[in-house]
Amino acid sequence: MDILNPLITILEYELRCSIRYRRYLSLVMMDLSVDSVKREEDMRLNIVSQIRECDQFFAEDGMVAILMSETDPCCALNVVDRLSNSMNGNGEPRFAIVSYPSDGYQAENLLKIAHRRLDRARLLERGAVVSSNNEGM
Repeated sequence: MDILNPLITILEYELRCSIRYRRYLSLVMMDLSVDSVKREEDMRLNIVSQIRECDQFFAEDGMVAILMSETDPCCALNVVDRLSNSMNGNGEPRFAIVSYPSDGYQAENLLKIAHRRLDRARLLERGAVVSSNNEGM
């Protein structure tokens, strides 16, 4: 199953709610870059233990997406810091952050931006984070 199918559906719904109620919405995408299925599963379990129960978690083939309602870009960066610190050197994670309203109002555009940022993060060192704050760097 493609990670984008359920993600886009839930992202569209959460985005409509965020627009309606004037709330922030953030999406963190993460490339795990691990060398074994067992290690990837361990990292997924670790990630789930680090996020709120209300956050939406998606994972497939070394890529993870975390959709966080009522989370501004600064708080999303705090989540990324917590995730990065909890990995203790396991894998080579890279991160991308997109947020509503600062990065856009349409689900498909937010996903495109997230993928572009994740591609950029993959070219950087372990633990790299690309968001609207440092995309032009």
